[in-house]
Amino acid sequence: MVDNLGMAYGLTHQYDEALHTFEYGLSKNSTYPLFYFSLACTYAEIGDLDKALAKLGKAYQYQANILPGEKFPNPATDDSFKRYWDDPKFREFLKRMESN
Repeated sequence: MVDNLGMAYGLTHQYDEALHTFEYGLSKNSTYPLFYFSLACTYAEIGDLDKALAKLGKAYQYQANILPGEKFPNPATDDSFKRYWDDPKFREFLKRMESN
């Protein structure tokens, strides 16, 4: 429910509310990777690549904690990161994550 609410805020460009919602989710479950991934998406949407990569790194760190039936998203194809797909910093980050 928290994830869905945060996504709804993000899809309607209410990024502050999305950030607060996902942070709330993390306060209840600090190892759930999709809260970190969604935070990364939100930061990417508002143009903060450094914060997006920091949260994305945490999502990868906890990806083993994904719930049964869920799939870990691919930032290389996620529209939230579209502006960064050709960014060398973003590409290098993804290479590091894939090699771990």
